[in-house]
Amino acid sequence: MNENILIEGLRKQDKVIFDFVFNYYYSGLCAFPMRFLNDREATEDLVQDFFVFLWSKGTRLQVNTSLKAYFHAKS
Repeated sequence: MNENILIEGLRKQDKVIFDFVFNYYYSGLCAFPMRFLNDREATEDLVQDFFVFLWSKGTRLQVNTSLKAYFHAKS
């Protein structure tokens, strides 16, 4: 998987790319806050809020590392 294609797709608000990124990263992004919150609903709300932010601000997306590192730093 070429992350540059994913990043560019997110910047262009490509729904297919966004859906792929959501499905690929969602469970991994839920795992980290779940350890601290110990509340599945709150964790899922937090991660979903992050993806809303990603969609709304995607045109200005600046990723200098991997998407995974970027997501963990921003979520």
